[in-house]
Amino acid sequence: MNHATRGGSVATVQHSWVRSGLYVNIPRQRAHAWHDSRTTGEKMLVIESTVQRRRVGLPNCVMLALAALTTGVSAPFAAAAEDSVRGALKIEEVVVQARRVEESLQSAPVAVTAFNATEIDRMFAQDLRDVGAYSPNVTIQAVPGFRAASVAIRGVSQGDIPSSFDPAVAIVVDGFVYGHAQTSLLDMFDIEQIEILRGPQGTLFGKNTIGGVVNVRSKRPTGELGGEVALRAGNHGRFDVRAALDFPILEDLLAARISVLGNNSDGDFDNQLNGDDANGDDVQAVRGKFLLTPNDRLEALLTVEYEKDRSDTPPVINTTIASDGVYGGDLFFDPNAALSLPPGTLPAYPGRGVPGGQRLGDPHDINLVDSSTHLGPNGPGTMPTNSHDFDIWGTYLNAEYSFENGGTLTSITGYRSVDSKLYNDYLGEPVPIYATTRAVDRDTWSQEVRYNTDVSENFRYVVGGYYQHNKLDYYNYTSLGPAHPFFAPTGLFLSADGSQETDAWALFGEASYQFSDQLRFFAGIRYTEEEKDFDLRPLEVAGEVGSTSDSNSWDDITYRVGVDYQVTDDIFAYLSFSTGFKSGGYNEQASTLTAIGPFDEETADSWEIGIKSDLFDQRVRFNLAVFHVKYDDLQLDSVVAEPNSPVGQESRVTNAGESKVWGVEVEGAASITDQLLIQATLGYLHSEYDSYNCALGNPDARPPSSQLVDPVLNLYDCTFLDPKRAPKWTGSVRADYVWPLVSGSLIGANVGVIYSDDYYNDTLNSSAGQGDDRTLLNASLRYTSADDVWEVSLFGQNLTDKEYRTTGLGVANLWSFSTYGPPRTYGVEVSFRP
Repeated sequence: MNHATRGGSVATVQHSWVRSGLYVNIPRQRAHAWHDSRTTGEKMLVIESTVQRRRVGLPNCVMLALAALTTGVSAPFAAAAEDSVRGALKIEEVVVQARRVEESLQSAPVAVTAFNATEIDRMFAQDLRDVGAYSPNVTIQAVPGFRAASVAIRGVSQGDIPSSFDPAVAIVVDGFVYGHAQTSLLDMFDIEQIEILRGPQGTLFGKNTIGGVVNVRSKRPTGELGGEVALRAGNHGRFDVRAALDFPILEDLLAARISVLGNNSDGDFDNQLNGDDANGDDVQAVRGKFLLTPNDRLEALLTVEYEKDRSDTPPVINTTIASDGVYGGDLFFDPNAALSLPPGTLPAYPGRGVPGGQRLGDPHDINLVDSSTHLGPNGPGTMPTNSHDFDIWGTYLNAEYSFENGGTLTSITGYRSVDSKLYNDYLGEPVPIYATTRAVDRDTWSQEVRYNTDVSENFRYVVGGYYQHNKLDYYNYTSLGPAHPFFAPTGLFLSADGSQETDAWALFGEASYQFSDQLRFFAGIRYTEEEKDFDLRPLEVAGEVGSTSDSNSWDDITYRVGVDYQVTDDIFAYLSFSTGFKSGGYNEQASTLTAIGPFDEETADSWEIGIKSDLFDQRVRFNLAVFHVKYDDLQLDSVVAEPNSPVGQESRVTNAGESKVWGVEVEGAASITDQLLIQATLGYLHSEYDSYNCALGNPDARPPSSQLVDPVLNLYDCTFLDPKRAPKWTGSVRADYVWPLVSGSLIGANVGVIYSDDYYNDTLNSSAGQGDDRTLLNASLRYTSADDVWEVSLFGQNLTDKEYRTTGLGVANLWSFSTYGPPRTYGVEVSFRP
């Protein structure tokens, strides 16, 4: 395994209590400590000089003693220091893999935010949304009506659910790239570290990574007998179980770690029709890891996992108002609109849409339709609307071989199968209007091979290849129920199906050269080629009954160049230019043949300058990044009116010309005292279109000054629109305070405040698709035993019970719906780590 250090640079030796998140610093020397995953509970110490480097394996109990000897501090003094700082909170030396090698966060020339297992535990994070909120210019939400990750970084995202779409931000777990937004809203299941890389990662990471990467590493076997159990109970019927067992199978040869997860809750919505709860969790998962270490040079880690998810469908709230469309009660008559009716043709639905846009009552008090009244493929009641069903199987093999010359060969082989049935009612009304079921089977297989080495003290490189095969089969059936205003009293049942096979491969490499102790140059390049075979039978419509098949391929060369400079022992600066590429594709949501595609590839050019610093004897950390990104041919999805569609609307994907984004990101930490640690982030984002023509079907999205540029296609100049999921300001503050008790136990308090400006969730900036600005308060209080074996915590999130809209969608000229963030949640967690 390669551990990158700066030649002649200064690093830090630290010891950590992983269970309690406590850290003690030893004065800076030319040494760096880390946990070597090939050893069993050992620390590795690298003695670094301009002449030589050597590794020494050390048991944990003597780590501080030897560190003290190498720094000229006596061993008894080091032992006393460890005893005297029980409960001290210090700024941690973080090791990241942002460039496919392990290196210090503070000397990695890339904007990245890292969270270790302790920090994730302190957040009481349920899934990725809770973690992303503490990273600047990052917005992670669920796709409206789905349990799927919509990740936006620096104003680029993909927020819809079609299985044929590639996400703009890659989710990578233990080196395996998830190829789709669905199933990417990860539970915090036995996680070791999460790294959020911002900006295009077009050289070393993943497949079509144009906006960034969420790099997740799960915990590995230690080779020693041990484990952990955490039980969490809270309001809304929350009861979660997380457990893991570490054990050796053959000493010094084969070790295992078995982890299990059970998430259960009643849900935070109340169905006013029958008194039931809604939006509940029902997830069970198991993961087995088996680590083989036959000698000092080879390790192989086999991971097998299974997840069963029978959680409720996330409810939507009907926020239709008079100006929103046909179902709003008073449609603005527009002769250019594909679906326009005289004012007052259809009344607003009872209990939600009212004149002036005022909603009635608590958005968490809803009226869910009874599934027995919906049409299904075999008649009424055969299409439930209250569940998202997933069955996920995964098998992954990570192997690593270290050569005598110091080079390391890494192989990552993975297979993941997802079978899903996703039931959705899109109006949130007590009468059956519009519901859809998607059945998607997806199989993904990938292979990555990397070789990295230090050719000399000054020159190092990484080269590799990547291949992924992705196959999906898709089936969609849509019910326009008996209460639908256009199809009452019999209703209408429609179906569509399709498939897509994708083959993607890439060759890549990156090298760095150390010109001096301070100056380093780095450059990387990647060639990517992707081919898609697509077949679709869209919703049957007059004049377009049938199916279409097509295939296409896209390729591009992306690269990254830059320099970094160690200004002082405590200040590091870098400048980089990088490009990104996302292949074109097809639109499975098309209900007409003309909207299927293909659409073109999307590209990005990004400048970034950054400064990372540890100041005042490492008691203050201040990191700053300034960036400018230009996107060409942005792939934008929007819901527009379509008279040839039986449902009156369809989702279309267009390439939006050009957009540009620039912004600033600040991350800081301060160890105020040995008992108080404060961390903060701040992000500013300016995002706009330079050129974009679109169809504006929603009257409230069309200002009087908008220019009609194509009367035949009814296209307007849409540069006045805001790019979606691009809040201007984001920020967070976290404070952790500990009280050491005479008994040796600890009491700790953690308070977090999260802020996000408002933003639009859909391309056409409908009022229902606007995410509200929000300030959320989270806090916890914990007691840790003197031996660090058990801990009891009280926690609360959104303690002020802030009501805020997270996502939503204006559906052409028809109706609008929204989703809302969780209300106040609280509970208790008991954890045991012998």
